[in-house]
Amino acid sequence: MTIHHHPILRADTSLLCWSEILREIVLALTIALAGSHTLLAAPEGTVARGRLELATQTHASVAFQSLSQSRALFCLSDGTRLDVPTSTVVGWGRLPPWPQGPMVLLAGGGVLAGTIESLDAQTAVLQCGAFGRIELPARAVNGYRLSIAAGPIPRQVKGLDAETSNGLGQERLCQVQLLNGDRVAARQLSWNEQMLQLDGVQNLAAAVPIAARKGKPATSGSVQIPVGMVQAIDLPVVKSVQEKSTLRSVVALVDGSRFPVAAIDPIENPNARPPLAECVVLAGDIRHKAVCDPSEIVAIAVDGGCAQALATLTPTAVMQTPSLAVPWLLAMGCTPTGDWLSARGVTAFDGLGLHGPARLSYRFVAPVDRFESLVAIDDSAGHKGSVIVRILARRKEGAMQEVFASPVLRGGDEPHFVQAELQQAIEIQLCIEAADRGDILDRTVWLDPRVIVSATASD
Repeated sequence: MTIHHHPILRADTSLLCWSEILREIVLALTIALAGSHTLLAAPEGTVARGRLELATQTHASVAFQSLSQSRALFCLSDGTRLDVPTSTVVGWGRLPPWPQGPMVLLAGGGVLAGTIESLDAQTAVLQCGAFGRIELPARAVNGYRLSIAAGPIPRQVKGLDAETSNGLGQERLCQVQLLNGDRVAARQLSWNEQMLQLDGVQNLAAAVPIAARKGKPATSGSVQIPVGMVQAIDLPVVKSVQEKSTLRSVVALVDGSRFPVAAIDPIENPNARPPLAECVVLAGDIRHKAVCDPSEIVAIAVDGGCAQALATLTPTAVMQTPSLAVPWLLAMGCTPTGDWLSARGVTAFDGLGLHGPARLSYRFVAPVDRFESLVAIDDSAGHKGSVIVRILARRKEGAMQEVFASPVLRGGDEPHFVQAELQQAIEIQLCIEAADRGDILDRTVWLDPRVIVSATASD
């Protein structure tokens, strides 16, 4: 992926060395203790905005050290430590690709690169590259993917009944997708010794051929399937108490894992090689402590402080009006076709997928000053599809006004960085308009759409 150079560091540096520039930035950070810290470099051609922002040529120039609900600690390349309120951090680092191999889906939206060693109604034992062998309550696991060939579990969209969203009636079942494309639903599932045990199978005909070839005949609605034949597993979502906090910090690892955390603290052990950090992983109401190499943490995003991620909010209105195609639902946490959020190799912590023409509306309790997102035509459209995206905003006293309009975005184009000044807006609309050939393949992906809370609101 191309490393973008931020305009702040592209200025004439003939009179100042890099260390002097960094000292000037640190001085600004010291003077202004409140504000939004954007430690994530913006694409070339954009300007960092806000009361307090830090942009660097590469994320390696600013090293992450620790994170809690109250404070975030970073270190500049010259050794200067930056201790700032977590609520003022927008993001840091650069996201890696999604895990290419097996991954485990956690309650609450986390993804861990790794596989399942065993799973029953009470306990899940995972093998992860970053954390090694970890044991969790079974309700902390939502699913499994052999690879990114199977998409994520789409989050509930407005108007969809959670009890029937699996398409299998009121009873929520375990669902298994096999490598041959067949799908099997069962009341109970367990994973042990590389075999998947399904009990109370609903569509036994799909599972019997696979099981029979392995010498494991099906009897009375039960079947065993080698886990090597499994592409994906979706487990019934257990309603549990989420982490009660106004802040949601999410980290990404170099292996593509990304998950919410309560805290990350270095382990004080000078003899540890490499240095280690304790990471408190959140999965629904589960808080699990795991140890990893802090150098594997490559990106962080904070939601609920000065930045609010739109993909975690329910829109006040969704209007999708296709002229040549059937209506599409709003996809939250995936592309319009249900795939992992990605466009031309660029991934996201979270995002939205919607086929144009469409319009999404959001209202905010506190005024917001800025909107940011990467926008592109979904990779599934190839080099087809074309849209224009517009951002409309309304202040407390006033009408809806256009604050941003993109050029024509076409299939195959690199993601376009949207940065719109909102000037203390209380309502915004994200608009997708057809461009070249009607709405054919206008599958639009918004990567990490977010608003930055007004300075007056966060004081």
